[in-house]
Amino acid sequence: RYGGAAAVLDYIIKKKESGGNVAGDFTNGITHLGYGQYNLSAKYNWKKSAISTVASWQRRDLEWTRENYEDFVYPDYTIHNKELGAPTKVKFDYMNFVLNYNRTDERGVFNVALRNRYDDKPNAVTDRSSTLYQGDKIYSVSDKLQERSYIPSLDIYYQLNLKNDQYLYFDIVGTYINSRSNRQYSMAEIGSVDNTPAIISQTEGDKYSIIGEAIYERPLGKGKMTTGFKHTQAYMNNVYDGNISSKVSMNTAESYLFAEYNQKIDRFTYTLGVGGMRTWYQQGDLSQEKYILRPTITLSYNAPKNFYFRYRGYMSGYSPSLSELSDVTQEIDIYQIRRGNPNLHSATYVSNSLTASWKCKYVNIEMYGRHIYDHKPIMEETLFENERFVRTMANQKGFHRLNFESTIQIYPWKEYIMIKLNPFFNRYISNGNTYTHTHSNFGFRGSIIGKYKKWIAMAEMNTSSHDLWGETLSRGEALHSIAVGYNHDKFSIQGMILNPFTKRYEQGVDNLSALAPNRQLAHSTQLSQIVMLNVSFNLVFGKQHNSGRKKINNNDTDSGILSGTK
Repeated sequence: RYGGAAAVLDYIIKKKESGGNVAGDFTNGITHLGYGQYNLSAKYNWKKSAISTVASWQRRDLEWTRENYEDFVYPDYTIHNKELGAPTKVKFDYMNFVLNYNRTDERGVFNVALRNRYDDKPNAVTDRSSTLYQGDKIYSVSDKLQERSYIPSLDIYYQLNLKNDQYLYFDIVGTYINSRSNRQYSMAEIGSVDNTPAIISQTEGDKYSIIGEAIYERPLGKGKMTTGFKHTQAYMNNVYDGNISSKVSMNTAESYLFAEYNQKIDRFTYTLGVGGMRTWYQQGDLSQEKYILRPTITLSYNAPKNFYFRYRGYMSGYSPSLSELSDVTQEIDIYQIRRGNPNLHSATYVSNSLTASWKCKYVNIEMYGRHIYDHKPIMEETLFENERFVRTMANQKGFHRLNFESTIQIYPWKEYIMIKLNPFFNRYISNGNTYTHTHSNFGFRGSIIGKYKKWIAMAEMNTSSHDLWGETLSRGEALHSIAVGYNHDKFSIQGMILNPFTKRYEQGVDNLSALAPNRQLAHSTQLSQIVMLNVSFNLVFGKQHNSGRKKINNNDTDSGILSGTK
């Protein structure tokens, strides 16, 4: 039949419609095994559908040493406390798990995600065993806190592709937060038999919330119009027991409606938007609502010769956290208590930022400046009542934040070397009802990366970044590291030394109150000169399917628990 051929080969071709990948990224301490971060993911796709899962685990098992320096200014005298701690265990496990189904076709995207977050802190970062010196008296102090939370949630997302480049996006997230904590604090004078009873605080919390959001997008004239609506509804029921017992139930709601128009004219692009926000909460017989206007404007210009400019300004607002609104009191120690404030109101703020950048073959430069003003912000204040110092929150006068930073990227030798320099300056002005505090912070972040074939070497460092809010000044960590690694097509391995040139890692918090100022310092030798190993891989098989990405992402992690820890 085929010209007298001796044999016939019959090929049946079948198009492969499935595939996927398995990937992992694992980091662990070598010289100290108490540091670990692990990520594992897998995906399987067939035709237009895909199912994937992601699991992550972050753990610490270290020792910290804490120091506290406190003043308590009574009407007739002042108490000075100097508290020096012994090395105390800090241990926690943070675990996240996501199971996701996605279907993407010409009609749109359908995505369902089942998430679960589990946090277990048997030894909190505030734990300490220390000796307190007060004049000629010496006390033994113990402060231990155990916390655990469980946060499952279901996220359903749908994107509908309509005719003429129109789109509808829907997202709904239901979340349950179950939280438990147990704190025990004791302060006993050494050599005395008459000591103050221990402070015991136990909390159990349950919170249910649902977040719904919808966005409609369509061309309009030469630009694009976007409108949307978002609503959050939550119910919280927290039980406080121990030295002080109480029960708090609260309903909260927040709604946001917006519309914006975006258009590009040659090198110029602008976005104009307007929105309205409503906040509401009810606690017992007390209820409160507030409306906030939220306009926004963005202007950008791609100038000739690789220059770019962008201005963004907007007004927005925020509600008090559920813990701040709670009508409950928690004892901190024998001198002070922490109390919620149900009379808090939502705050508004105005943000203005300007970005300018320029790039060429060897250098990229970006300059960024931002100013934020909070009107009637929710910030702390300290009161003196019934021989106790009360730490609470109130709507204060105002708060200014100024941030200036620049990013300079230099490529002196093609793609083989990249140098990144990032100096920054922060300025804070905190105007309370009874106080004014200012603070300036100069800092620097930088890195150098060298690549040759499949090898990579890297050095990074950053100075401490400070943050002032109300009367609390937080001084963040200063870090530096050196790393060397090898990258293969399917895996990579990297060795790193964290803080090789210092023997002590530290961070601190200062409270600037006139009535009860304090300074807290936490330091450890187990996060310095630590050698770590990172291994990652990505194994791909079959045909890959590009799943459509979500345009909306919402979640809820606020348990609403008022803590009595220092």
